[in-house]
Amino acid sequence: MEWFLRLRRSAGSFPWASLARALGVCLLCFGLLGAALGGMYRASIPEVPAITEIEGAASHAPEPGESLPPQDAEWQRYALPLRICKVRCDTLYTVYRHRFDLAQSARADWALYLPFFDANVAVYLNGQMLDQQGRMLAPADVYRFHSRLVRLPQSRLRLGENELLLQLVAERPYYGALSPMYLAPMEALAAPQRWRARLTEHTIAGVGWLHAGSLLVALALFLGGRRESVLGWYLVAAVFWLALIALHASPGLLAATPWRWTATFLSVAGVLSFSPLFILSILQPPPTWMVRALLGLFGICLVTTVLAMHVLDLDAYWQFQVPNYTLKLSALLLVPLMLGLVLRIVLKRKSSWSAAWLLALAAMPGVFGIADAVMGSISPPLQMALLPLGGLGVSMALWLELIRRLIENHRRLASHAAELEQTVRAREADLRESYERLRHADRERALGEERQRLLHDMHDGVGGQLASLVHLAGNPEIGRDQVVAGLREGLADLRLVLDSLAQGEDDPMVALGRLRHRIQPPLEAAGINLHWAVDPKLELPAWSPEAVLHIYRLLQESIHNVIRHAQARNLTLEVRGDGDRIEFGVIDDGVGMAPGAAAGPGYGLDSLRARAIKLGGYLTLTPAPGGGTEVRVSLPRVPMAAAPHE
Repeated sequence: MEWFLRLRRSAGSFPWASLARALGVCLLCFGLLGAALGGMYRASIPEVPAITEIEGAASHAPEPGESLPPQDAEWQRYALPLRICKVRCDTLYTVYRHRFDLAQSARADWALYLPFFDANVAVYLNGQMLDQQGRMLAPADVYRFHSRLVRLPQSRLRLGENELLLQLVAERPYYGALSPMYLAPMEALAAPQRWRARLTEHTIAGVGWLHAGSLLVALALFLGGRRESVLGWYLVAAVFWLALIALHASPGLLAATPWRWTATFLSVAGVLSFSPLFILSILQPPPTWMVRALLGLFGICLVTTVLAMHVLDLDAYWQFQVPNYTLKLSALLLVPLMLGLVLRIVLKRKSSWSAAWLLALAAMPGVFGIADAVMGSISPPLQMALLPLGGLGVSMALWLELIRRLIENHRRLASHAAELEQTVRAREADLRESYERLRHADRERALGEERQRLLHDMHDGVGGQLASLVHLAGNPEIGRDQVVAGLREGLADLRLVLDSLAQGEDDPMVALGRLRHRIQPPLEAAGINLHWAVDPKLELPAWSPEAVLHIYRLLQESIHNVIRHAQARNLTLEVRGDGDRIEFGVIDDGVGMAPGAAAGPGYGLDSLRARAIKLGGYLTLTPAPGGGTEVRVSLPRVPMAAAPHE
């Protein structure tokens, strides 16, 4: 009972959804590939009957000057597809004959369509050679998976019986094959042959170009500092894939040496050994035991191939089959193991769609390689090699991983940007709060300083005047008018202090308006006309209450001097801007100043200059044009007394 409960718990925790996703992606991937390859294969089959029987005989290398291929034995009839060794195994050369009748003269060119021939071929029609594919002298540069469309000109066809001869030269003894062929008008065979070329030549060439581009990208990333195992293993695997595709697409490469098959076997061995390491390194670093095992496998294939092809004195059949069987056995053992490891990792990454696609792409080389091995053993000859197409999965796996990393980096940068923005907002809020606290503290300190200044001004100014008035009021010799005048002066001074405190955040023009309201009554009482020369559009700085009070007293004292001493009828108050300075002017049309009077104490000039200097400015006293006196005070736009308190 306990084992049954454990089984149920383990079944409940198994990632069935991940398994279903991975299998679904694999079915979708191979379904699309199967549909594409199957569609091209069906399109490469003409809608005309195939030639499924042919006469064959042994042959030898053609002699110079021979118009027909030589024949070394009697004709015998064979069914297609056919292995050349069935005709004769001790020679590379065989010759085949097909006779056909034309009931009427051909109205257009005909064609012979050879979908597959594992040998080089020369085609003869009615005793004349029409076409040759590859070298006809050994060793042959065999165009193994290249189809052929041979045009049979209308002029060479004759009414009645026609004879086609094909001489084939195989690359090695015991090898070479010929598949069913088609004979029909050219227009019926041209399109199928193009589809066969797309299937067996162009598609594989496209995979090769994809590998070349992927290899350059991986090499640029690796040399640019991305020294990751996934790029390193891909660079190694891609070299072997490119070599395999190059040997498949270019039969003339190494054709005259035994190294062609050596290079082919080693390319397949490299593909089998290093592609799994690349695929696994995408998901996680390959375990050390697997790296050593696959390197050992490549070493075994290398040694076996070199010994069989170049060292041991083996029969031509076994010279080829020993490395071939070694690779087939390795593929049958290695591919399921590698796919099992990848599937295990995919199941661990339960919600990863990229891992599911990676499983499908990783399965392509193994599935195609096993398919080639099975079809080549069960139903020879193998008319199309699928293994080179498996390189598509390897290259696509690299691009899938690069795209996945790009997306993850973009998401990570977006997340960091969001976190940074949130942090900046929090810091801004903290700074605003700190600024408000500092502003509140500065305001409290300024208010405290204003209170102290107010107390000081009240004590020294109004307080002193009231104390003097109390003393004067108690003196019977002082008249009532003198006491009243002192009270008026004390009241005016108190109002100036209050007006300066009322400045606050008001427009400075408002402060000047309060001053006008205070000085106009005494001027009218003295019979002096006030001319207000202040431009209402003048931009004045926002002065502090302390600065306003100093300016008030400067102007008030200057105006009182005019009332007391000038005997003027008119007084002009000017305010104007001069760059970074503000200039105040008090101009009267009185008697003016006697020579040397500017230095006298009666005018209170020292007090005026002291206030101007405290504000960071200066005071000038000059005769006015046309008579009278002109007092000018030049202040900076931000007076020193208005600067923020430290």
